[in-house]
Amino acid sequence: MSLIYAHRGASGYAPENTLEAFELAAKMGADGVELDVQMTKDGEIVVAHDEGLSRVSNGFGLIHDMTLAQLKKLYFNKTHPEYARATIPTLREVYELLKPTGLRVNTELKNLRPIYDDFEEKCVKIAYETGMTDRVMYSSFNYKSLARIKQLDPSIQVGILKLPMTVVSRIPTKIAGNITKGVSDAIPAELSDRISGAASDLSERISSAASGFADGLSGAASHLTTRISNAASGFADGISGAASDLTGRISNAASGFADGISGAASDLTGRISNAAPDLTGHISNAASGFTDGISGAASDLTGRISDAVPSDITERISKVIPADLTECISCAIPGNLSDILGLFGEVPDSVVDEVRTVGRCDILEFARKKGIDAIHPHISELPALIGKARAMGIQLNVWTTNSEEDIRMCLLTGVNSIIGDYPDRMFKLRESAAFKGPQI
Repeated sequence: MSLIYAHRGASGYAPENTLEAFELAAKMGADGVELDVQMTKDGEIVVAHDEGLSRVSNGFGLIHDMTLAQLKKLYFNKTHPEYARATIPTLREVYELLKPTGLRVNTELKNLRPIYDDFEEKCVKIAYETGMTDRVMYSSFNYKSLARIKQLDPSIQVGILKLPMTVVSRIPTKIAGNITKGVSDAIPAELSDRISGAASDLSERISSAASGFADGLSGAASHLTTRISNAASGFADGISGAASDLTGRISNAASGFADGISGAASDLTGRISNAAPDLTGHISNAASGFTDGISGAASDLTGRISDAVPSDITERISKVIPADLTECISCAIPGNLSDILGLFGEVPDSVVDEVRTVGRCDILEFARKKGIDAIHPHISELPALIGKARAMGIQLNVWTTNSEEDIRMCLLTGVNSIIGDYPDRMFKLRESAAFKGPQI
């Protein structure tokens, strides 16, 4: 009879990978739970599927960049807001919760990006210390993690995860999406608001400085106009006086008239000359103020952006961009596909080439040769694997089975376990007399 495993707990009804979801799975009749583990900045093993926090919690950033104490301050209820107090649990807390229930655990080791040091050792130690070793199976896409578990304790069962080929074909797009999401998680949400505010302030400062510059020019021009007008008026008065003096002083008319004109012209030249430097000063002062205004605003914008960007932004972004990004983009199937399939550096080049070009790999033969106890395929891969798996005696633990059609297929073929978000649905169908299929 196929066992029922609640995928990340009863995640169809409660926040995934939380104590609330695991407790609900036990109440709904599940035989076990599937969960995912990551490592925090201070080396604690926590239960979470994503490296990033934004999809399931009210936080941002990456789990491996945060301490357990920091993570415990967040609420992990984004998928089910009605669970207002749900938080991230440690692996130890989950095992302690499940120990009295008798439920089994499929612990998926999320040890691909980043690669955690002493990750497997810590997981195995927690199982030993909580008395859960005999009830825990480890699964992963990373074969090296499974091999390390077997080195630590050969009696522990391990299962290799297998992606459906429909997903494999979308991996380049998925990688690009993960990079975008990782960069988004690494940058504070308020950064754009800060930059926008600083830019708006810069615009206002430039506008104010330009207005001051215009006012300075207008004032200087007005001042010049007044001075020229006054000088011209004086010039006219001088000419009028010279003409009047010419009438009274006929004998000296020519000489006096010439002197009068010369004096008036000289006075006009002096007045204009005096006004010009003053105009130059006004323009210079206005231009200097404009320059200082822009310089100060630009300097303030630079400071604001500098303050808004985390000091470790380069490191944060670098962690979410694969080292083999160029290869991933240039190939239809990424260069690290063998890692993703759990064949991490353990297959001949010829097999890797076959996976890249044909998109297929005999995962069952690989499991047999490497001493792997089970294959964990996507439901879409079940028809192609069921016959050979039964003949080879390799377990099949199938994910993610949520529709009634998929659950029925798994029950009829008698796979070892069915992993889904709705354990109550699977339990109800299994209990009907029609589904007592053969065990693989």
